Amino acid sequence: MKKLSVVIILSMQLLLQTSCSRTGDQDANADIDDLFQQYNTGNSPGCAIAVIQNGTVKYKKGYGMANLEYDITITPSTVFDIASVSKQFTGLAISTLVEEGKISLDDDLRTYLPEVPDFGKPITIRHLVHHTSGLRDWPQTLNVAGWRWDEVFSFQDIMRMVKNQQSLDFEPGEKHMYSNTGGDCSQGIRKDFPGVDR
Repeated sequence: MKKLSVVIILSMQLLLQTSCSRTGDQDANADIDDLFQQYNTGNSPGCAIAVIQNGTVKYKKGYGMANLEYDITITPSTVFDIASVSKQFTGLAISTLVEEGKISLDDDLRTYLPEVPDFGKPITIRHLVHHTSGLRDWPQTLNVAGWRWDEVFSFQDIMRMVKNQQSLDFEPGEKHMYSNTGGDCSQGIRKDFPGVDR
């Protein structure tokens, strides 16, 4: 986590430096390479970066290793499992949809994901966002079902688990319990709206 924080801080510093002090793309690209050179080794994890200006990708590159065991380098198209780091972006997307009047925090989850069972009391978007839905947490549930942590979990796998859930851990809104399932269901809501990437 400490290395991730350093990379994020360096990236912000880089963006400020390149936007304020450089005008030539070649100079800016060289500065980026210099800044990330310490991560561009064959024996340590690295990072992927992209510099976007006015909606256009100006520069993208991978530095270092994605997998040390299999000697796989990071490229601009490397897929990272960012797990719960994505929840803040989902929260932003949901709040944007609320501000635009496209959804309400009090909408029933089944409006957008009808495959979620009817548990007798509506689970709202507010319940998902605040971790008060009562939905079982999918990592533990799938692990108990025999899934291994090195397997790939898709949104469809998680929804299949939710669809087959017979009851909730508690009544929606009754208490707070951190839920990866709620965050992933929120991502399912986002996919129904054009211009909001999943």
